[in-house]
Order: sequence, then structure tokens, then C-alpha cells
Amino acid sequence: MSRLLDDLAAVTDAAYRADLAGLKSIVAEEDELRRNLANLAAEERRSATADPDRVLALNQIGGDILWRAWVGRKREALNLRLATVIARKLAAAQAVLNSFGRSSIAEDLRRQAGEKHRSEQATRRTIADQTLMTLTAGRTRPGIRIGTGGNSAR
Repeated sequence: MSRLLDDLAAVTDAAYRADLAGLKSIVAEEDELRRNLANLAAEERRSATADPDRVLALNQIGGDILWRAWVGRKREALNLRLATVIARKLAAAQAVLNSFGRSSIAEDLRRQAGEKHRSEQATRRTIADQTLMTLTAGRTRPGIRIGTGGNSAR
């Protein structure tokens, strides 16, 4: 039984670690998208405070409209990907919680079985020691014979 519980604990721990690694990769992807959005916003602010002559030139050829449209499309695409990643992160976080619970319970069962086994061994040793002491004490007392079937009236 102990071997089965050891195996169960190992398998559930491996599943937990795999789920956790999956969550970490999703969080890294989310961080990257958030950085990209922040960089896009910073670039948009920089372009708004750029050299006035350059801004005027872009306005005259319609470049500013194209730039704002591109920024809008890019922001929309990044936000859509971010929303998808956040949904995946929520599902992955739930999977991590579930696998952690399974792993924790399996480890508790394994530990309890080990404690029960050790307790049973200690009880058996105590009974064996007491039996041995009783037998040994009986041999040293005069008038008591071991193995004769007790006191028989003959």
C-alpha cells in the first residue's frame, strides 16, 4: 500500500509541477503583451511631442492619420491577444489549484500511511518486548514451570 501511495504522490506532484510550468509560460506571455502595449503607448506619446516641423510635414501628407490608424489597429490586436491570454491564464490557474489540491492530499495520505505503519511497528515491538519480559520473568521465579500446562492436581 505504501508503494502505491508513494507512486500516487509522485504522479500528482509531477502533474502539479507541469500545470505550474504551463501557468508560468502564460504569465510570461501576458507580461510580454503588456510590455508591447506600454511601448506602443510610449511611442504614441513620443510622436505627439516630436519636432513640430516633422509633425507639420506628416500632417500635410496625411502621415499622421495613417500613423494613428496603425497605432489603433496595433493596440486593438494586442488587446485582443491579451484578453485571450488572460482567459487562458484563468483556466490554467484553476488547473494549478486543482492539481495542487490533488498533490497535497496524496502527500497527506502517504504521510499518514507512513505514520500508521511506524505506529503499528512500535506497537508490535512493545508487545513482543512485553511478551519476552513476561516469559523471562516467569523462568526466574521459583515454583513456576513454563510448558507444563499450568498447575495440575496429581
